[in-house]
Amino acid sequence: MRFDPVDGSKPTQSAVQTGTLAAPPQHNPVREGFLFDGWTHDGQPLDFQAPILQDTTLKARWTKVTDWTLSPNHGPAPGARLTINPPDMQEPKFASFQTSGNQIIGLTGDGRIYTWTQDGTSKQVPFPAQAPDGFHYLQAAAGSHRQAALGSDQHIYTWNNGQSTPTILDTGRNTQFTSISINDDRLLAVDRQGQVHTFQTSQADSQGPNPKPAEQVTTRLPAHAQAVLAAASASRALIVDADGQAWIWDASKIGKAEPERIKQDPGMRIIQAQALSRGFLLLDSKGQARYLADSTTSPTAVSLPDGVQTSRITTGNDQAMITGKNGSIWAWEPAGKPTQADDRTQQYMQATKAGNRITAISRQGNIYRWSLDKQGQPGKPAGITTTQAPSLESASMDGQPLKLSKNNDAWQTDIPARKPGQAAILITGRQDGQPFTRSLNYTVDQTMTRDDQQGPAYTVRFDTDGGSPEPDPQQVTHPLGRVKRPTPDPAREGFLFDGWFIGEVAYDFSKPVTKDLTLTAKWTESQNNKWSISPDKGSQLGGGSATIIPPDKASQGIRFSQVSGGRNSNYGFSLAVGSDGNAYAWGNNRYGQLGDGTRTSRTTPVMVRKPDPKTYPDLPADFTYVQVSAGGAHSLALGSDGYAYAWGSNSSGQLGNNNSGEDTYSSVPVRVRDPASPADASKGLQATQVSAGGWHSLALGGDGNAYAWGNNRYGQLGDGTTTNRTMPVMVRKPDPKTYPDLPADFTYVQVSAGGWHSLALGGDGNAYAWGWNHYGQLGNNSTSRSTVPVPVAFNLQLVITGVRFDQTPASGLMHGEGGSVSVAAPAHAPGTVTVSVDYTLGGAPQKPDTTLKYTYLPLGVLPRAGGEGILLALATGMTGMGGVMASRRHRREARQLLHASHE
Repeated sequence: MRFDPVDGSKPTQSAVQTGTLAAPPQHNPVREGFLFDGWTHDGQPLDFQAPILQDTTLKARWTKVTDWTLSPNHGPAPGARLTINPPDMQEPKFASFQTSGNQIIGLTGDGRIYTWTQDGTSKQVPFPAQAPDGFHYLQAAAGSHRQAALGSDQHIYTWNNGQSTPTILDTGRNTQFTSISINDDRLLAVDRQGQVHTFQTSQADSQGPNPKPAEQVTTRLPAHAQAVLAAASASRALIVDADGQAWIWDASKIGKAEPERIKQDPGMRIIQAQALSRGFLLLDSKGQARYLADSTTSPTAVSLPDGVQTSRITTGNDQAMITGKNGSIWAWEPAGKPTQADDRTQQYMQATKAGNRITAISRQGNIYRWSLDKQGQPGKPAGITTTQAPSLESASMDGQPLKLSKNNDAWQTDIPARKPGQAAILITGRQDGQPFTRSLNYTVDQTMTRDDQQGPAYTVRFDTDGGSPEPDPQQVTHPLGRVKRPTPDPAREGFLFDGWFIGEVAYDFSKPVTKDLTLTAKWTESQNNKWSISPDKGSQLGGGSATIIPPDKASQGIRFSQVSGGRNSNYGFSLAVGSDGNAYAWGNNRYGQLGDGTRTSRTTPVMVRKPDPKTYPDLPADFTYVQVSAGGAHSLALGSDGYAYAWGSNSSGQLGNNNSGEDTYSSVPVRVRDPASPADASKGLQATQVSAGGWHSLALGGDGNAYAWGNNRYGQLGDGTTTNRTMPVMVRKPDPKTYPDLPADFTYVQVSAGGWHSLALGGDGNAYAWGWNHYGQLGNNSTSRSTVPVPVAFNLQLVITGVRFDQTPASGLMHGEGGSVSVAAPAHAPGTVTVSVDYTLGGAPQKPDTTLKYTYLPLGVLPRAGGEGILLALATGMTGMGGVMASRRHRREARQLLHASHE
């Protein structure tokens, strides 16, 4: 017998006598990061209650352990929506179970015992008090008043319905057992020497608080036969020996007469035996079930239809459940024929019946339950859980409480603004029936370079104008903080909520906040906000006319807060975000780019579908769209959950869902994949802005990195290649070796996708471009394409074109170094005059500068009042008159020499 732990370590093995039971290793294997589910043979759980007839290799089955996680586990400093995901439900894998009356007792592959009552309530049976480390159960048996279990120490433990914890059965000596069975008040146990011990519950000491069965007799089979299995009915007991021979004797003669053989065909080997109220159901090694009735010694065949062989038998009182080797389930009673009791939707390894309800173990070790109707037809199987779902009770960050909202199986909360760095999110709740506390790591991303000089924190208030609830004010950091759309929307009796507005303009929640704001709820009066039918009664013969009146939502005052036009005239379409938080689309829909689940073009706006919560179970119930961007034939959007979504054409992978193809598309929004989990469709790219290009897509991540995916023919993805990408890749940052002034903590703050090129604004204030450059659209004084970001050359030259002294043009204008000029001041009467400077910036005329003053002195003070030069030093390379202001230091230095005054 070989035991392969399937963890890379060497299998162990042990010798097992043919026809006897194998025992698993005394301690379950351990593997870091995994839970042991039990030993399997041919992929099915094994319960070690079938005799071993050949060399066998068993393999360990494992389930990866999961824990509470944050999604995402990092976010921007202004705050973010966070999802707290519970660990996966660690449902045990079952190897076997038995039934007695309405109670079912099951054994898991890792050696735990669960019980179920008729109403489906499950309860785990605890391990014995002071059980050693690694203790587990090997077998479980159900009786009418008492249950029994065989421990990994090969001792017997029993308990009744009034007992909470099993206690060891005192056999009076250190006997070790290999198999047990129980029927009513009789417990049979086979020891390692092949003897059968009989214990009678009715003879237990009823005076004690936990009466234990008393041993009645120990039986040894004749002719040195070695017992392996034993079962007892109301009137007889049956033993199966190591040769597969069954022995029988009357209950009244136990200990008084030797068991006698039953009649078996030559070569027949019994491998399973189950007791009925009147007789036994047996199974031989060839898959043939047989019934041994009371008062007989010759079994009769119980055959399944179409020659299906039997793999497992389970009995309860006067009925049996037979499992075929094809995974089918059959119900059978003595004197009857097997009838199929499952709907054939999957394969099972064991089943039991209590009343009209069937409970079964699938070949994967999962529990299912269904009922039979009055005609004996099976219902649809329903999965049975034995573990209680974990619950979250509180969460806090750095001691500050967080408000939790349940969303399907997860919880969501809004992380407040915080300085960059590591933060601890403390959660408390209940898991596996016990209270727990966890500390989860959360990283507040480094702020973008422009945020290093933090401006004020603006306050955004909300005026519900008579509605409720009224949202709390939000503090938003400058310069890149955005206000979060409050949830839930306010309600007001007799009105429909149109959205949040400033004046008559719907507020765009994708824009950074630049000042204190008050957002006001806008309402549309509605006298009819329900569907109605008139009349609501009519003749049973039908034919009457009825008018259905819709609610007034069609006339609701929803306005668009944001619009985006497509980038390809051949597939022209438009997107918008409504004040109600929905996205709308209209125009060409050849590739599903309108996101309404069809490919029908629309001449008026239709609502874009929201992501499917079945596909994305962490989707907030109050999901809204924050930003939209229309590409060539595809669309991008940013959801209120912080994820990027895409729909439409996917010819070059521009949807970012790890798929592409000339004719592939999606007519509904799908999540752009998370680059760290490309195979998991439920995870996505966290972003703060999206931009759709002709056939590629860009997004600004919450971490300050830019991401790109889709067509990369001209390097427009900025990853240094021309390879198309079906999911996001990180756009390279400018090379600090080429640009030594680049900040060490450089980030991107905005992205924009063109037809075949891309643009981004860096945290250093410079613009960067990459991709196609045939027309110089990269702005780097070149027409060569670039597969990595290059800075846009922005060095506008300031040129002085003329100077006037009190509207009199100066003569002799001569250009000097640094953009300065010298002129000859014209003659003028004594006094102070304005000097007007005409100039161009980047070749474009600018508004003349009139900040300079010049003082003419009387002739007696300055003999030559006219004709003397004045130096005007204006630095080039600066924009606007900020350049003029910056050059005043030079003018002050020259003032005394030129007898000019600058006031």
